[in-house]
Amino acid sequence: MSIVVIFAIGQEDAADAYLSFVNAQAPDPPFDSIRFDKWGQRVVGYLGPGGYVWNSEPYPEPEGGVAARSVGVLQDGYDQPEEEEEA
Repeated sequence: MSIVVIFAIGQEDAADAYLSFVNAQAPDPPFDSIRFDKWGQRVVGYLGPGGYVWNSEPYPEPEGGVAARSVGVLQDGYDQPEEEEEA
C-alpha cells in the first residue's frame, strides 16, 4: 500500500486544496481525483516518501506540504467502499 491523506467529512475544501497543491507541485501531476473511503471521508494520494514515486525514487514532500495537509491524517492505505452486488 502507499501512504494517503485522509480528510474527515466536513473538510471537503481542505481535500480539494491539497489535491490542487499536489498537482501544482509534482513534476508529473499524479492525482486526477479525490477518492472516498468506506466512511465517506476524502482520500488524496500523499505527495512525499511512501506515497509518490518519481523516476523510481521516493519523492520528497515539497515545501508547504505539511501546511497543505494540516487537517488531513497520513495513513498507509485506506479502506475502500465495498462494491454493491448486482441483483
